[in-house]
Amino acid sequence: MSLGLSLWSEVPYKWLESISIYFAVLFAGMIASLCDWSKEKQFLNLRAEIMKEQITVLRGQYGTTQSILVSDLVVGDIVLLQAGDRVPADCFLIEEMDMTVD
Repeated sequence: MSLGLSLWSEVPYKWLESISIYFAVLFAGMIASLCDWSKEKQFLNLRAEIMKEQITVLRGQYGTTQSILVSDLVVGDIVLLQAGDRVPADCFLIEEMDMTVD
């Protein structure tokens, strides 16, 4: 709208102000989009790395111990955590002994 009104202004080269504002907004938008794109790419790489981790679970009727990928966890799996393990999903704590987290 500013560009349209500046074309009929009596001040010479008034339209340059509108064009410079347009390019400033366009430049800021492109920079923000590039930053968001790189953050999304880093997040997806981190998520893929986390999904490749193996976790030990108790499964089945007799509670056999299996080592599976984190992405293969299902409802009802009992996750066995060792020192240094990450909790791979939302879980209920069934039993613990001197557990600390950071």
